[in-house]
Amino acid sequence: MKQRMQGMVMGIIAMPLLLGTVTVLAATPQTIEMDMASQNSTLYTLQASNVNAEYQRTLRSAERGDVEAQIDLAWMYFEGQQVTQSYERAVYWFRRAAMQGNADAQNSLGLRYLRGQGVSQSYEQAVYWFRQSAIQGDYLAQSNLGLRYFHGVGVEQDYEQAMYWIRQSAVQGNAPAQFSLGFMYQYDRGISLDHEQAVYWYRQAAEQSHAMAQSNLGWMYEHGHGVELNLEQAVYWYRRAAVQGDDFAQANLGWMYEYGHGVELSLEQAVYWYRHAAVQGNARAQSNLGWMYEHGYGVELNYEQAVYWYRHAAVQGNARAQSNLGWMYENGHGIEQNYEQAAYWYRNAAIQGNTFAQSNLGWMYQYGIGVAQNYEQAEYWSARAAE
Repeated sequence: MKQRMQGMVMGIIAMPLLLGTVTVLAATPQTIEMDMASQNSTLYTLQASNVNAEYQRTLRSAERGDVEAQIDLAWMYFEGQQVTQSYERAVYWFRRAAMQGNADAQNSLGLRYLRGQGVSQSYEQAVYWFRQSAIQGDYLAQSNLGLRYFHGVGVEQDYEQAMYWIRQSAVQGNAPAQFSLGFMYQYDRGISLDHEQAVYWYRQAAEQSHAMAQSNLGWMYEHGHGVELNLEQAVYWYRRAAVQGDDFAQANLGWMYEYGHGVELSLEQAVYWYRHAAVQGNARAQSNLGWMYEHGYGVELNYEQAVYWYRHAAVQGNARAQSNLGWMYENGHGIEQNYEQAAYWYRNAAIQGNTFAQSNLGWMYQYGIGVAQNYEQAEYWSARAAE
């Protein structure tokens, strides 16, 4: 039976390599090419024959009711290994194995329903098959069932049930479940808030190289939640996650470098990590990268690049980027001066509570710049900024 993986099983079927020896006297390139073509043709025929024989053996065993063969055949169809890929045929064989009570097949069938692969999408059917597998102790199904309860997908939202099933999976060493359990403890979902337990489960997953757990563990160390504040440890875990591509960890690591927290201050390294997170769409990193370009910190000053990154973050709702983009429009830095656009972005940031934007928006209302003059609005936003 193939090795199990989260959500998908990858199968590699090894083919025997057949080698032949050819004696060629005063061979010409054309003679060698013809000989190689002949060998390759023979090799292909023999490999194809072996592949077909393997498939036929698996098919015969599956049709006789062999559960392991049914699962292997399902994955052959799912991945297009030795056969034309067909999600529908994969579902057929997963179902045959699942109906015999095989927990692995039941979880796999649940995933097909969850994703609508080879079958009409049905969250309720996904939950049904996850449950059948979970009650047999399958750690992947337990995690999948717990997440359905957590999000209320295919079943009524129930944090207690989510906690129950995710814990069942976590104690079996499943890193994604351990991360989820840590998250639930950190944010009071289904159980009383407990930062020490959050740290414990994040650490269990982090030590298995779970990037999001490493990132969150770094955050706990940075802020001293559930563990003694330790900026060096924060940097350590942020870096472990960042090199795996976690954008939140990359943004946070950039922040640590920018301010010299737990690591020697380096604006160049700050820019490096902000950029890695920014290109993945992380709004905070985009805003911070824009700031670095605007002021020439760790990178050559470039107002156009500042505007570029501020805008990317602003359209995602980042208040600081919206405020800074308004400033760039007001002053014509990196973009044509436009007071109406300045007011527009100040307003977007102001309603989110950005005091700099509130103050500037009040000033624009006071003097009728980019907006119709309105003393009441000027007073309102100036008061909000002063709170």
